[in-house]
Amino acid sequence: FWGLTANPIAEDNWREWAMLQKETADEVGLPITTGHAHFYSSEHCELLPEEEHEMRSKMIMRDIEAAGICGIDWLVMHPESYCDGIYYSRKLSMERNLEKFKRYGELAAKHGVGIAIENMFIRKMPCFAASSDDLMELLDNMHYAMTEDLETKMDSLKEDFFILGEIWHNSIQWLRGDEFDSVMNYTFQTLINDFWAIESYTKKDFMYGVNQCFSIYPRQINSILFNLLDSHDTIRLITKLGNIDKFYQQLTVLFTMPGTVCIYYGTEIALEGGYDPDCRRCMPWDEIESHKFDDRIDKVKTLITARKAKAALRNQNYCF
Repeated sequence: FWGLTANPIAEDNWREWAMLQKETADEVGLPITTGHAHFYSSEHCELLPEEEHEMRSKMIMRDIEAAGICGIDWLVMHPESYCDGIYYSRKLSMERNLEKFKRYGELAAKHGVGIAIENMFIRKMPCFAASSDDLMELLDNMHYAMTEDLETKMDSLKEDFFILGEIWHNSIQWLRGDEFDSVMNYTFQTLINDFWAIESYTKKDFMYGVNQCFSIYPRQINSILFNLLDSHDTIRLITKLGNIDKFYQQLTVLFTMPGTVCIYYGTEIALEGGYDPDCRRCMPWDEIESHKFDDRIDKVKTLITARKAKAALRNQNYCF
């Protein structure tokens, strides 16, 4: 897809043209997996007339729909640079790109198309997305706008929906009441893993780590954090540790911390598994039903019973 005029996407019958490309590709057995949307030179940074901005956006919106018609998985797109007067403005560029990519993202989701935002490194001048920091901040802000809309929509359907996010780092910006209700507490997982993995760590390091982990968020968030030691995206706990005693030591800590305890399927029997996808092995039901793992299941049941029976194992009044 190319240019503002003199191209099929700019014509009134652009949908028919896109269908023809799909039919032709199917006839010769050529899948169209990637495309590139209209883009515009970043060699000069200027404030364009509003009608030209609208024309650019219109062409890109058509590109997205045409990509869906053609069965394109990923559509490469360029962010744009904006000036505040005569000088490049990162702030204005961020605001404008956030507004545009939010609209593009919603349309792309509707048509089953993924958006790949291209890095815009150009030596001659500063421009938006010339650094990974620009791209990461743009994506984080887009995520905020979209999850805020998700929260509003879910709340309108059922006021007690619980929205759990999977974020691998400090997640406070998503936990301010207008996006997620809780997150998978990978910060906690890292803390536990480091204490057992790094031999030089002392009990004081562990104490500092726990305090840091639960001082990131308000108390009401800590009470519902989704605490875990392994998951569908990580190496299995027993495989990582290679030691059944350390395995149960870590599970014991998990069951004595504030928050929600998460046991990934199979962890109750110390199921092995390497990095994804090996961590998603099938449950060995025949062996489970033959009582091979009864002792391991009983140990986890003991931890569950203790946590349910003792409020001290659930509340936030822990001390060292």
